[in-house]
Amino acid sequence: MASISVEFKNMNRLVKLLTEGGAGARQALRQSLYREGALAFADSQQEVPVDTAMLRNSGQAYGIQVKESPNEIVITLGYGGVAAPYALIVHEDLNARHNSPTKAKYLEDPVKRRVNGMSSRIVDSIDKALRSI
Repeated sequence: MASISVEFKNMNRLVKLLTEGGAGARQALRQSLYREGALAFADSQQEVPVDTAMLRNSGQAYGIQVKESPNEIVITLGYGGVAAPYALIVHEDLNARHNSPTKAKYLEDPVKRRVNGMSSRIVDSIDKALRSI
């Protein structure tokens, strides 16, 4: 399983919002992360190769999971289930031919595209949520 991290360039603002906003800010953070994951996942559904649709459908079944610990919130996107071994092979084989717009790196590339500007979108989303309370 690959891991992609987001570096918050505006960490001071995020810490201030989370400290002052309490549980509401933490909930807004979870919702914002889920939204970012959902958008990346939707893009991946356009890029995942389709032969029998088993691989594409395994992503819908696997879905998006948000896990939280005291100092960390992790969002997990994936394709798997019975298609797990096949999913990894198709994802990593850069030499395989696919009909456009499907391709290898069908999950990694959409996530990497979302990373650009993600920290600002998340902080702005938390700020907006707290102002509407």
